[in-house]
Amino acid sequence: MTKVMHEWPLVLFASLAVAGGGLLAAQPMLMALGASGSAEARSQAAWAVGLLLVGLVVSLGHLGQSQRLLMVVRRFGVSRLSTEVVLAGAAIVAGAAYALAPLPVHGEPLLAWLTGVVSVVFLLSLGFVYRLRGQIAWLDPACIGPALTGLAFGFVARAATAPAELSRTLGPTLALLAADAVVFGARWIRIARIRPWLVPAHPAIFRFRHPLLTGRLLLTTLAPAALLTLGRATVADLLFGIGLLVDRLAFYGLAAQHTTEAEIARVEAAIEGR
Repeated sequence: MTKVMHEWPLVLFASLAVAGGGLLAAQPMLMALGASGSAEARSQAAWAVGLLLVGLVVSLGHLGQSQRLLMVVRRFGVSRLSTEVVLAGAAIVAGAAYALAPLPVHGEPLLAWLTGVVSVVFLLSLGFVYRLRGQIAWLDPACIGPALTGLAFGFVARAATAPAELSRTLGPTLALLAADAVVFGARWIRIARIRPWLVPAHPAIFRFRHPLLTGRLLLTTLAPAALLTLGRATVADLLFGIGLLVDRLAFYGLAAQHTTEAEIARVEAAIEGR
């Protein structure tokens, strides 16, 4: 239990990673819908690479010692954290190639799909890093949340940068927002069912869990869906970006551990019939 939240670098990294990874992951899907022009797609990929680079720098700074970077790379496939960092680097390289390299016409779709697949795998790895048995609020379905949220953000961002394409992408975008809301709702239910004997990592934040989660739902689902329907894609994109920060704040701030002491309290409550 801590009085000061020390996970702010992780909040920032994860927010930028979901945004950047989602922008890249959405490219092949948008291309399949016929709604992604070459110039717009590559411009969006360049922005995504920038977001991922900033996020990765923040993440590596959180390691505390530069010598740990080599250890992270060596443990790819063994450590989920190492795998996430290496996949983030792979997404940056693929995204940069897609955004900046001169490509033949037939090569651009192939690189777009490669970048998208790498980015989806990266977003999934970002979720599965926190699939820890002792952290009750982080178990399924929270682990697939970053992938769905990132994809939804990618679609909303494309609608903001290319409003003429909104008519083609509105249906799939609303479907992604709905799927993300369902996964988030399941996560909310899990948090609501956390028992009193479990140990919140940040009690001051945990007391405001329902207003915080409500804000996240409004910013990343309800408001963007309504604004997109009204043709206000730019405002929807802005609110969604703020919502990503709120989402990751809620993720880290509402962690609750099932510690040894918590298990003792649970057994005592069961004995006493509480």
